Amino acid sequence: RVESLASMKRLYPGVKGRLSELCSPSQGKYKEAVAVIFAKMMDAIVVDNEKTASECISYLKEQRACTATFLPLSSLRPRPLDEGLRRLGGSVKLCIDVLKFDTVYAPAVRYAAGNALVCDTLDEARKIRYEQRHAVKICSTDGTLIEKSGLMTGGSSSGPDRGKKWDRPKLDGLKAKRDEAQQELDALGQGLSDRNQEEELNRQFHSAKKSVQGLEQDFESTHETIKNMTARKQELTSEIKALRREVQKLDKDIEKRISSVEESKNELENLRETIFGDFAEKSGVASVAEFEDRFVKRVDMLREQLIQLEGNKSKIESELTYQRSRDLESAVQKKEESTSRLEQRMQTIQEERASIVDNKETLRAELADLEETLEDAKKTLSSVDANFKELKQAEKQVQQDIAEKRKLKMGLGVSLEQLKNKEDSILMACQMEQVEIPKIENEEADDMETDDAKNYDFSVLPRKLRDAKSEEAKSAAGQNFEVQERTLKADLERIAPNLRPTDHLDEIQARVTQINKDFDEARTRATEASEAFEEIRKERTERFMKCFNQIANKIDEVYKDLTKSQAYPLGGTAYLSLESQEDPFLSGIKFNAMPPTKRFRDMEQLSGGERTVAALALLFSIHYFRPSPFFVMDEIDAALDNINVGKVSSYIQSRAPDLQTIVISLKDSFYEKADALVGIHRDHSVDASRVLTLDLSQYGEE
Repeated sequence: RVESLASMKRLYPGVKGRLSELCSPSQGKYKEAVAVIFAKMMDAIVVDNEKTASECISYLKEQRACTATFLPLSSLRPRPLDEGLRRLGGSVKLCIDVLKFDTVYAPAVRYAAGNALVCDTLDEARKIRYEQRHAVKICSTDGTLIEKSGLMTGGSSSGPDRGKKWDRPKLDGLKAKRDEAQQELDALGQGLSDRNQEEELNRQFHSAKKSVQGLEQDFESTHETIKNMTARKQELTSEIKALRREVQKLDKDIEKRISSVEESKNELENLRETIFGDFAEKSGVASVAEFEDRFVKRVDMLREQLIQLEGNKSKIESELTYQRSRDLESAVQKKEESTSRLEQRMQTIQEERASIVDNKETLRAELADLEETLEDAKKTLSSVDANFKELKQAEKQVQQDIAEKRKLKMGLGVSLEQLKNKEDSILMACQMEQVEIPKIENEEADDMETDDAKNYDFSVLPRKLRDAKSEEAKSAAGQNFEVQERTLKADLERIAPNLRPTDHLDEIQARVTQINKDFDEARTRATEASEAFEEIRKERTERFMKCFNQIANKIDEVYKDLTKSQAYPLGGTAYLSLESQEDPFLSGIKFNAMPPTKRFRDMEQLSGGERTVAALALLFSIHYFRPSPFFVMDEIDAALDNINVGKVSSYIQSRAPDLQTIVISLKDSFYEKADALVGIHRDHSVDASRVLTLDLSQYGEE
């Protein structure tokens, strides 16, 4: 089925892929639920239009391949989403909302998901379907599905392994990489030495060791922070107790002063009657009180206003005292919450440390497997060497046989030459001794031929041969000699060595020599290429890790400077992590940021302002690694509120000595901290734009 899909992708550009490959759950806990909702649609193939779908169906029929479901994007008409289902609350979400996908494939995803819901627990699913009576398909994260009709099933029929289909593209990619690596290993043979493998494993071990050390340092710093927070909490508690004692003392003093003021008022009334009695008679009033009612009414009003103001003042002071004590209590509560979060983080760090130890054991097991593979390769090489040695031995044996036959041929030639020399010496001796050798002198002798063109008289031969005068006897004697001659010639030919195998052997030896030479050259080139590749890979990894480590170490500090405040002096937390420790430059980098008082979330779930601050922290951290002459920032404060605008502008101002920045902004709280302003306006008199500049460095901050 995988091969059929790959072939269709190659033949028809409109084939996009399986639906499970084009979308994925935003969180791992939704994998099983979404797989149950999609059901058979998980393996549906998405195409651009109906024509492509028809061509693919025809292709599958011709190839007699498996059946498949096709989703043409141009003709799909999914049902509209019920927006009311998004407001059910709790952990209930639309299935479409927990998926990540390209907007191009939205019709196919919406067609498969529909208005289906996902939730964390089965109780929530029952409540939505049976109590609130929403006739929709709903599935819990454990795979339990409630159909529209109310029928409940225990997830998919294939069990929990169905959720693993989301990891199928990644698994296929890993298998392909494994096959490629195996092919490279087979091609290179012994190109990768034990030393290189050991260095690679040592590098991975040291990297894991550094990670453990970093986690231990984080654990120690967190533990130290917890101690400091506990001590600070005790100090604040003691200060609160001291303030409460002072407040009680002040209350007692105020009561005493109020009683003394009442006594002073009574004495004052008596003195007024005594002193101003004559004045009242002269003024024509019954008493001083009546005079005050008539003539000092305004003074009383002013006095009442003064008293009212004093009362308001006391209320404000008491409210201020209450708010201060309340702030202290809230600060203590926040410190306790921060302490609990730090304890949770410490526990998480310990779990990560245990995970790293497990990974270390896994690496050791992989090292053992690689060593076994190396031993198998060595055994294979030894068998090949043994076969090569056997061929060399056979070649040597053939050469020895050829040499023996050559020696035998040379011996026969020497024997023949010796016989001829002996014949010549006998003839010469006969001539010297004047011994006449009988020869045939008749005309028939001219027709007879011998090897040396000499005719001898064989009358001295034995009678049996000499008396053979009949044709039959002569024929029999001739046949006998011919048989003996053929036998001798056959023996000579059988004994004489064949020179043609020697030429063939020379040709084979030349080919073997050339092949060995080419093999040595290829192995040398492969070794040189492997060494060059390892050097480049090592240099590339070192450069990448140098940049990554410096930025990763700096980004948390920069993010804290951008997010800290008086209420949250520690600021937020930001960190970078690699998706792959083995080949970091071939994989992605994860960037996570946690603003103050916020729990951990993905970057996509943060607000626009929070993502802006995180992006600026990453930008300024990169600047520490490789500074730029200046920055040009176009309305980076568009998504920021006034508080964050002030933090960002203050940070840029603090970096002014080594960071030149040109900012385009419409917020006065940002550009009021600049060294100079440049403004563009329209001049209606000439119907053109004008530029205004203002140097703020000559003015104070006020």
